[in-house]
Amino acid sequence: MTTPHKKKILVVDDNEVFLNALKSTIEAEGYAVTPSSEAQGALHLIGLENFDLILSDMQMPGMSGINFLKKVREQSQIPFILMTGFSEIQETTDAHSIGASGFLAKPFKREELLSLVVSLIPAKKETVPEPAPEPTENDYVALPIENFISGSNIRFSIHIRLSNRHFVKIAHQGEDVDPNKINQFKTKGIKFLYLSKPDYRDYVGFMTHLNKVASKSSTLDREKKNKIMRSAGEVLVSSLFKSEMNRESVEVSQAFVQSTLDMISDEPQALSLLASMNEHGDHLFAHCIGVSTVAVAIAHALGWTAGSTLMKVSLSGLYHDVGKKEIPAEILAKGRMQMSPEEVAIYQTHPQRGSDLLSQVPGITDEITLVAGQHHENCVGTGYPRKLTLNKITPLARLIAVADAFVKLVIKNPDYPVPIDPQQAFNKMVSLKANELDPQYVKALEACLKKEDKKAG
Repeated sequence: MTTPHKKKILVVDDNEVFLNALKSTIEAEGYAVTPSSEAQGALHLIGLENFDLILSDMQMPGMSGINFLKKVREQSQIPFILMTGFSEIQETTDAHSIGASGFLAKPFKREELLSLVVSLIPAKKETVPEPAPEPTENDYVALPIENFISGSNIRFSIHIRLSNRHFVKIAHQGEDVDPNKINQFKTKGIKFLYLSKPDYRDYVGFMTHLNKVASKSSTLDREKKNKIMRSAGEVLVSSLFKSEMNRESVEVSQAFVQSTLDMISDEPQALSLLASMNEHGDHLFAHCIGVSTVAVAIAHALGWTAGSTLMKVSLSGLYHDVGKKEIPAEILAKGRMQMSPEEVAIYQTHPQRGSDLLSQVPGITDEITLVAGQHHENCVGTGYPRKLTLNKITPLARLIAVADAFVKLVIKNPDYPVPIDPQQAFNKMVSLKANELDPQYVKALEACLKKEDKKAG
């Protein structure tokens, strides 16, 4: 017989061993627990007793956890926790819309279970904890679901986004990924899964010596970051991404660039560089965002899926023109044909200036620094500043050169005040620079421009 003052929890799971373990764990914290091995019986118990909380498994014979939740919500708003797994991503999103109060990804730790239970119904008044700050989109980074199709072991915990402020862990580090399940999620319209920001840094191999207290940066830095993210967002929905661009290529590259920006803008020195580019003329930052996005799309078309590789591509695009912030704004405001020979000479120093600047930024690798210095070299040795030929230019710089030439035609700038659509821009780029650009990257860009075939009927 239960003590009347204890909070009562109904626990439902068809695994008797796990059910008894849950019962013992929760009772040890001062709760009264009623176990049930199936949902239909649990519904009967709800009609007989008043429970303060329900904890239910998602997959059970007879009636699933989500159908059980639906039945409960038809008669009450009792706090309801669902225990889920990686294979139940779609069901988790459905359960959130129906009214689940919380989720636990199996196998969960005792501390995770008790923390969630206490947050919904404290065992005693005096044990009510200070409410933990709710996670926001700033705490997580989106990754295209394609990154998880490999069928490999999950190195990090994976979350799903249920709303702007609600992220749920649906898989733990070390679980095996079923590629068939991932493809099913993709067909159901799930495009992104999420890592915590610290896990994302490790995932992409970003340098760990970056400032770890950056999230506590000054109000001024937060304002800079917000302005940068707004500006980037405007570019990412600009004319660069008209219907001529392959939708999947665009979505994957946009998500990765947004995630890259979000992460690096937490580091004060990297943030200051981005902010100075954003403020130095109307087109510089927009051009760099565009180049980063197109470069990631090219890399994706080439089958480059490793997070560390895509991070290098994205960063190289973002910072390839950083040296222009050292060029007088009045020179940058002119098209190349309007510059005097002296101004052209100054303009052509921006690759070296950029390389020098990046060499001083923590977390920016030598390879990314080299791209800034080489992105105006070309395959026939007529580029600048060093007139390098094909085999002496780093492959990443050759890729960025293609993205740079293309974006220059599709985003407004002094040379092209009236941008042209992507397919026309590609054709013009090929006609003007066919011998100068690496053909493998040109071909990959062409693949990004091909629309999806419309399904018959």
